[in-house]
Amino acid sequence: MAFAGVVAVMVYKSTGNMLLALLGAIAIGVLCNLVNAFMVATLRTPAFIVTLGMMLIARGAVLELTQGQNILQLGDFILIGQGNLGWLPIPVLILIIVTIVVWYLMNQTRYGRAVYAVGGNEEAARAAGIAVERVKYQAFLVNGVLVGIAGAIFMSRVNAGLPNAGIGYELQAITAPIIGGTSFSGGVGTVMGTLAGALIVGVLGNIMNLIGIGSYIQQIVMGSIIVVAVAYDVFSKRGKAKTTILKSDAKGATIAAGGRASSPPQEARNPQLDRTNLTTIPATPKTHEESTMKTLTRRIIALGAAAVTAISLAGCAVTTGNPTTGATAASPKRRMSTASRTSRVRRPTPSPRGSRTR
Repeated sequence: MAFAGVVAVMVYKSTGNMLLALLGAIAIGVLCNLVNAFMVATLRTPAFIVTLGMMLIARGAVLELTQGQNILQLGDFILIGQGNLGWLPIPVLILIIVTIVVWYLMNQTRYGRAVYAVGGNEEAARAAGIAVERVKYQAFLVNGVLVGIAGAIFMSRVNAGLPNAGIGYELQAITAPIIGGTSFSGGVGTVMGTLAGALIVGVLGNIMNLIGIGSYIQQIVMGSIIVVAVAYDVFSKRGKAKTTILKSDAKGATIAAGGRASSPPQEARNPQLDRTNLTTIPATPKTHEESTMKTLTRRIIALGAAAVTAISLAGCAVTTGNPTTGATAASPKRRMSTASRTSRVRRPTPSPRGSRTR
């Protein structure tokens, strides 16, 4: 995000064109995520390791590009992050547009269904005829476009090109979807749930700032939220029933899950058929309402844990934040002895000139 935002600022200062600045930020985001897609989809490298390494590479590249110096005096570039369209702030307008587009993409298109399928069970999606590698490339490219837009908006909000921007934001990017009901193992999640999770994280951060909790304690709270939410997600999936796609009886007839026995197909009559390839997949929720209730329950539990943790830490901070109350109230004898010693101090004798009378 910092790399894309700084490039947008540099392009704007060179050309004065807002559209070219946005295109430059999007190009950097797409380029970085294209490398990620190649490593993950083609070379089968773990996505977490690849994205973590790319984050460090991008951070070093932007620091080298700017020599660690901030870029100031952005001029009208701040309009994209601080301007208003009537009564509506432009960042909020961009948020609404992006949310609608991504919701439509994930819920009303073949690509969205393919993304859920690949996230839930990659091998089953490949067996169903989905081009898994192509779906992964498309997902990374969409992410690159959104990262470029976010970087440009961030730099416009702070009115500077900051090469060190966004440090620690990866934790918020992980926390918000998990609170919103996205499964850490993939295949489950909604756009609106992610938006709600982001709002919850933002509100919780503001509450902790208003209470007076330090930034270090806030990191502890965010880490606790991630651990609790992921633990609940794993626990909720433990022991879940499995649905058999296809099985065979002793006579070689195939029986679909929940169906009646049928005559064996041409492949089943082959005595050389390897029946170890018959697999099972985890059972999916029966109805959309059941899935929605599970998502809402997960979100409420995570938010409750975060609220309890924040309140507890706030109480500890308030208790330990006043260093005089505990020590002074706990030692009244020491205070009295100090007062008695001061009362026994010898008063200075008046000077002879002061005692002389006319």
